[in-house]
Amino acid sequence: MAYDEDVFTLDMVHHRRRDLPFDPRWIEMNRRFGELAADLGGRPLLNQTKELDGAMMRTVGLRNPPLAEALARLRAGAEPRLVSRYFAALL
Repeated sequence: MAYDEDVFTLDMVHHRRRDLPFDPRWIEMNRRFGELAADLGGRPLLNQTKELDGAMMRTVGLRNPPLAEALARLRAGAEPRLVSRYFAALL
């Protein structure tokens, strides 16, 4: 959907030891950044946006009718056995 519009991406990197859990502040920062981006009309990458949830997807859909229509078509045509719980919650 970005072939005819400007695109901005931001890759935030969290450096941590493999055996340590994510810092709750990092998780909260990702959640708040996602909400800000959705409020400003951003469209998340479904397989890369951290802390993405159904509420954020509804916000994104309200601000991006073409995306909402595409998600509705995807939801209607999805084979339930092939959709993970993660994507089912987003759709």
